[in-house]
Amino acid sequence: MKVCARHACTYTPDLDEVWLTEKRADGSARLGALADFAGERVRKSQNLENAYLHGRFGALPHVDQTPLLRALGLIG
Repeated sequence: MKVCARHACTYTPDLDEVWLTEKRADGSARLGALADFAGERVRKSQNLENAYLHGRFGALPHVDQTPLLRALGLIG
């Protein structure tokens, strides 16, 4: 669904258009559709980005910032 106002357009994906992966400790990955959470933890009015970043769907982004911080000279 595309939502347009006078000066801006935003895209709100349908729940079946969003897929999340979560890497397991053994190196394998789990793939799941956001639609799998429908009725359980997802509401249409919910901010999906905020819910994702707060861990409501699993698949949290764990990014090692060490190389970036080293490149910026913030750590040795």
